[in-house]
Amino acid sequence: MSEQIAIQVPYGVSPGMQMKATCPDGRSFMITVPESARPGMTLMVAVPAATPVGSPMQASEAPAEPPAVSLVQQGTTMVEGVNTDDLCSVCALCCVILSCYPKFPECLGCHAKGVMTCIELETIMCKTGVADGSICMCCKAELEIIKPTVCIKMTEQLFCLDLRCAVPCDDEVPCMIGLLGLTCVKDYKCLCKCGEKLTSSEEEAGKCVEIPTK
Repeated sequence: MSEQIAIQVPYGVSPGMQMKATCPDGRSFMITVPESARPGMTLMVAVPAATPVGSPMQASEAPAEPPAVSLVQQGTTMVEGVNTDDLCSVCALCCVILSCYPKFPECLGCHAKGVMTCIELETIMCKTGVADGSICMCCKAELEIIKPTVCIKMTEQLFCLDLRCAVPCDDEVPCMIGLLGLTCVKDYKCLCKCGEKLTSSEEEAGKCVEIPTK
């Protein structure tokens, strides 16, 4: 079977839209987000065969078919949740981070998500509607038994404040040390930045997170 990569649907991307998938070897290609996909979900994408160097496509050759995309839903996923790209760290102590969530009106209401070994719980209350036709999500909760990936992970957003922790640290809760908006350590690397974002830049959204070969 062809090689596949797993990519995560970034926030701001809706079903039917085109997004770029980038592999570690530098190759990139466009895919169409499936109708049932939502931000935070994982997509398995068949990697198109690489064109040999020095062998350009002939004019008579038919264009390549779009790569096959299949959805892999992992854990609870709420569209109204917090986009970590919008969080600016205020203070952090290794696996515990307090951030400012200044995006309006998304900052209204509250959102909480917790994982303890194989149990995952996510709740939202009084959040502005994100899905088509939704004005306000008054209350919603999901409880799911999942395959263990972390020991413990908790995130809680209350209006403009976001508090999160994780053991071990991951992309959503990186290992950070900071105080009063000044970040000294992130991802086990020393740096000196003010208002450091928790996650990678938007240009990196859509890159593959693993490359399993089947």
